[in-house]
Amino acid sequence: MESRSHWKSFVLLVALISIGWLHGFPSANGNGLPKQQAMPQRPAEGGAKAVPSTTARAQAGAPPAQRTPVNRGSISLPNWCSVGTYARNGEPLFTTMTRTEDSHKVYHNAFWHAHKWYALVPPDAMFRDGDQPGTSDTPLSTSSTDATTTTSSVASHPPSSQLEEGLSVNCALINLPVSNISSFTDNMRTGFLPGTTLLVDFPFPAFPDNLGHWAEIMLTTYSVLMDGAWRSNSVGTRGGYVDRILLPNLRKEMNDWFKEILAIAVAPGVRKGGAPVPPIIDHADLEAFPKLSWLAIENLLVVQDRDPLTAAQASERTLDGRSELDLRAGGNVGAFRRLLDGEGHIRRALYLPYTHPERKTGFIGADHGDLWRYDGCGRYVNRELDVGFSNASYAAAFRAAAYKRAGLDPPASSWVPGSPPPPPLPGSPRVMTLLLPHEDYPPVVNWQEVQEVLRRVGTATGLEVRTVTLSTDAPFVSHLDTFARSSVLVARHGPLLATATLMAPGSAVVELLPYKWEWLGLSKLYYNMTQSAGDLHHFAWRATDHRLVHYDHENYTRYHSWTPEECSARECLMVHARAGLTVNTVGATHVGRYTLWCACGCTLGCPPPARTVRFSSELESLLRAKLPDVVAGGDVGELREPWPKAV
Repeated sequence: MESRSHWKSFVLLVALISIGWLHGFPSANGNGLPKQQAMPQRPAEGGAKAVPSTTARAQAGAPPAQRTPVNRGSISLPNWCSVGTYARNGEPLFTTMTRTEDSHKVYHNAFWHAHKWYALVPPDAMFRDGDQPGTSDTPLSTSSTDATTTTSSVASHPPSSQLEEGLSVNCALINLPVSNISSFTDNMRTGFLPGTTLLVDFPFPAFPDNLGHWAEIMLTTYSVLMDGAWRSNSVGTRGGYVDRILLPNLRKEMNDWFKEILAIAVAPGVRKGGAPVPPIIDHADLEAFPKLSWLAIENLLVVQDRDPLTAAQASERTLDGRSELDLRAGGNVGAFRRLLDGEGHIRRALYLPYTHPERKTGFIGADHGDLWRYDGCGRYVNRELDVGFSNASYAAAFRAAAYKRAGLDPPASSWVPGSPPPPPLPGSPRVMTLLLPHEDYPPVVNWQEVQEVLRRVGTATGLEVRTVTLSTDAPFVSHLDTFARSSVLVARHGPLLATATLMAPGSAVVELLPYKWEWLGLSKLYYNMTQSAGDLHHFAWRATDHRLVHYDHENYTRYHSWTPEECSARECLMVHARAGLTVNTVGATHVGRYTLWCACGCTLGCPPPARTVRFSSELESLLRAKLPDVVAGGDVGELREPWPKAV
């Protein structure tokens, strides 16, 4: 029995030796089991061999502890980003946001990955049962789980604001709670963008050649960069300048007009002596970015154009004794107020989220961006689209920079209301221009009759009349020269009017609005821009009779009786945007001249061919009532007329 027991012990010993030989003896060779490099271990609090924190080492006069770099293998990143982090050693890369002005906001440590935007937030910022996005008041600047931030680095950060989930019009921000931020970021395959990155989110990616939507971004961007408040909202040693431009939804192969306007708009934010336009990172660059890697941005500057204030800010404002949120709850979704300065001038506007009473939203198609797609929620949209320059002096500076860049003589800036404005070009006659779009754009069908009206009115007011055709692809100098030579410009609502803000002081724009064309105040897009300049007249005529519209397909005639509220879907809006326009220029005419849309055989709304339709010559009446005062130097505010409504 005893020998059998020894035999069992011997067999057990041999088995243990065999297992140890196969797996190695950690105690024998002095090496413990290898730790997972994917999760760097920190010593437990209170341990005998705990490494002092960064703050404690700094107070003791010792250099800050260095993190052990994680072996992530070779990282192939494009040359427009850095492999090394911009953060101070030991500083957690939580995402924060600073908003000190309604016009812009700055995200710190914003993360981009696989065409989505992320905010790394501490666990206590997670939504709890019953919480709604945008209502949490948990500060996002500190975390109880990672206390390695030094005192100096905390002091260098501007005050944090509530993180807004709407990063921009087409970009949503996803909150990603992280308990161990240092471990998480140390093990990410990350490219870094230090300094300040300017986000240019084109509002309607389906129409990249629409100069008007480019202008609404660029004029606002110029105002923000000129104001300079964004510099104090940035962090780091390089945050005071725009280091690069990010186009997340378009390619940088753009037409000459936008290239020139972009160079003028970003000039106040670039370094002196540096490139006039910072490097541009576009959709193609992001598409080629490694799919398993992340992009961390130190300062992401977002200029507001269509987005309103956050709900938290709106709740602090009042209107007629009631808060804006109360008005929204009461169904008054269009309520807004203008905040005036001490002299009664418009300083800024507060808008409410737009939600149709029947929960209808427009432009839902994927080819029109993501305005209302993320989370299945209606987007917050600036209902009035009150875009443009925030200060008339910025408009004058932008105008002077544009003429200088194009090599044209700048217009006289000494015009004072009450005195006739000087000719746009010294020694040249005053000109009234009829601007027609390229053949690819919806036409003014009876443009020759409009031309005759302009000649009659021009003769009475001392204006020479000319007709010019432009395309959106024409060089910027061609656009600017056309507007620079015009004392009065008449054109259909469209992208060609984007240059109107650069006309000489005292000039006038007469805009021809298509039938039924209205969506969230979009018809006032160019009006808002010119009025922000402070020294330009802007009038409008709108077609209000369906017999003045020329649909390009007989099936589209069914939309002619829809109200603007009903015509909020993309198809209905685009039908009226593409339709030809006839301007009522004479007192009476035969119907056949105004019903080309009936040539397809449609009968809806078509009167008998022999019938005569009488229109009042509204355009000629408008011109005769306003142009004499414009030429005489009338005040812009005194001559301003209410904007014609779509019916």
